[in-house]
Amino acid sequence: MAIAKHCNLRAPDVAPVVLGFNYDLRDPQYTSLPIQWNSLPTELKLVRSTDSFRRDLKTFLFHSVYGHQDTD
Repeated sequence: MAIAKHCNLRAPDVAPVVLGFNYDLRDPQYTSLPIQWNSLPTELKLVRSTDSFRRDLKTFLFHSVYGHQDTD
């Protein structure tokens, strides 16, 4: 099976989520943003509203730190 030399990947046809802050990508603290974004679940990246994205992101991060704990 041959591996293609060029992949024609592109972003989905949805509006990007704007979080309402300015940042300079040359600043070292933001160099890992693409890696962090790519590590998010697809369902989270496709959320259309900012409020839903923030809520779902908080839930995702909470579960990634604390896991799914039962409170019996």
